[in-house]
Amino acid sequence: MKKIYLVITAIIISLNVHAQWVSNWSDAFQYTTTPTYSNEARKIVTDVSGNVYVLSDITSDKDSTNHPAPTTQYYVVLRKYDYQGTLLLQKIINVNNMNLAGYNYRSAFGLEIDPSGYIYVGYTKYNTAGNYDVEVTKFNQAFAAQWTYR
Repeated sequence: MKKIYLVITAIIISLNVHAQWVSNWSDAFQYTTTPTYSNEARKIVTDVSGNVYVLSDITSDKDSTNHPAPTTQYYVVLRKYDYQGTLLLQKIINVNNMNLAGYNYRSAFGLEIDPSGYIYVGYTKYNTAGNYDVEVTKFNQAFAAQWTYR
């Protein structure tokens, strides 16, 4: 009798878990529609709650407030979605410049989540001396920077 209750309980739990998850969703992310600019995804990771994090490189004719800019703008964009595909948060990291604008030139290179839920983002940032520095920033779940290592 205990085995029957155990099997029924397992089936009910399984049905409830499957009912909570959406199997398919998609989100088109395009920071600009202007030709010769690019939106390039670099990394995707998930956390223990099923949230999905996407790290992208952007070269755009729009600034960080989505307004037209007279020069090319360079960003690393971190986005957080829930398991149903709803955008929860977005963080724009201004990297100032990339070696070359366009496809296949990257600034963003790393995205990891630790067991405590902290997010680590690696990217290359152009500095005022005309060089490129590798930076790693640790963010909390609200995308507030905890520290940046250069």
